[in-house]
Amino acid sequence: MNAAFPFDLSSTSMVVLALVLIAFGTAIGIATSRRFSKTAPSSTVAKKSSQQNPLVAELEKQVKQLETLLADAKLRLNRQSQQIHESLTEARTDELTGLPNRRAIERIAKQELSRQSSASTAAILAIVDIDHFKKVNDLYGHAAGDATLRFVANQLQQELSANATVARFGGEEFLILMRSPINDSTEKLEKVRAKISEQPVEYEKHQISVTISGGVSRMSQSIGFPAAMQRADQALYRAKQSGRNCIFLHDDNHIAKV
Repeated sequence: MNAAFPFDLSSTSMVVLALVLIAFGTAIGIATSRRFSKTAPSSTVAKKSSQQNPLVAELEKQVKQLETLLADAKLRLNRQSQQIHESLTEARTDELTGLPNRRAIERIAKQELSRQSSASTAAILAIVDIDHFKKVNDLYGHAAGDATLRFVANQLQQELSANATVARFGGEEFLILMRSPINDSTEKLEKVRAKISEQPVEYEKHQISVTISGGVSRMSQSIGFPAAMQRADQALYRAKQSGRNCIFLHDDNHIAKV
């Protein structure tokens, strides 16, 4: 078994080989039968007709075996295809929140750039961070921290998913790729920020106050994914330095609060 491909294809290879051999043998048998019928005298054909019946029966048997092997091979290939699909989905999904993970959002961002028609076409990239997340874990436990992550993920997904991809980038950070004008994008981010700050996370008997900070940047063919990430991170840092619970936009060389 190949370590890079965790599915056993040896059985499928044997099936394919068997199919080739059976088909080859069948073709030879049919060709021989036809040649004999053309060259032999009619009396000889009549005499041998009874002797050909076992050959015809054997050919029919081989055809049925071939059909069975083909059906079995198709079933195995379908199962392996499903396993590959499930493995890829699992590899690109954050288990806790169900959102795309870092690997998936980076791939989506690159695809978005390749679809853009010109350098003037831009998508919006935002980094969102849960404020004082470590305190939630310290005060209420890691299960409460997990509940907080799921809460924020759900809020971002519900409010932004129409024209955006929301992903968990790692830890308490979320990465959002938005496909709307900059003013619309920042307005939606500000709306969800305010909504999260007004609605506490309910965990067991606790109500945990949560806020988020965000940094926003354009992403285009002239401002690639790494550059957009750096700009959004700089804007996020400014939001943290400005007291948190706010959104900042990096617009070229200017960083300002939304």
